[in-house]
Amino acid sequence: MLKHIWTVVCRTSIWDKDTEEMSTIGVLDYIDLEIEERLYHFGRGIPYRFVWVTCWRREGIHKPDRGYARDVIKDPSGEIVYDQKYKISLVKYPTRYISRDIFAQEFGESGDYNFMQYVRSEESEDWITVSDIPIHVERKKKQRRSRKSKSTTDKRGKTS
Repeated sequence: MLKHIWTVVCRTSIWDKDTEEMSTIGVLDYIDLEIEERLYHFGRGIPYRFVWVTCWRREGIHKPDRGYARDVIKDPSGEIVYDQKYKISLVKYPTRYISRDIFAQEFGESGDYNFMQYVRSEESEDWITVSDIPIHVERKKKQRRSRKSKSTTDKRGKTS
């Protein structure tokens, strides 16, 4: 069985080919969405981009392994709003970082969203929860800027 080491939801990640290390940038525990008033009540919300990074390892360091992982996001009411499954191969390397770019996730309401990670072996149909990260999403109407005329000063210091 694959062993889950860690999962992080962040703004971006970088894989360094020289050192074979993963860097996560802007780890998220709160998402603040400022939405223009004219768009605030449409659909499920405004798309938001983030990266979901997970580190997996073989249970037995010298024994090649394969399995499946599943990323799920549940909204504050518990409804699944994102569900993605993928295969993991730890045949060649004992540890693997998997980074998934989520380009257009929509958040329809404010509240705690659960970013859940599941795993299962090739022989089983049963998903096992290995990570459950609550991230608070706050939807706010973007404040309009006032259109007051600004005074300007020319080169001689004269105000208009």
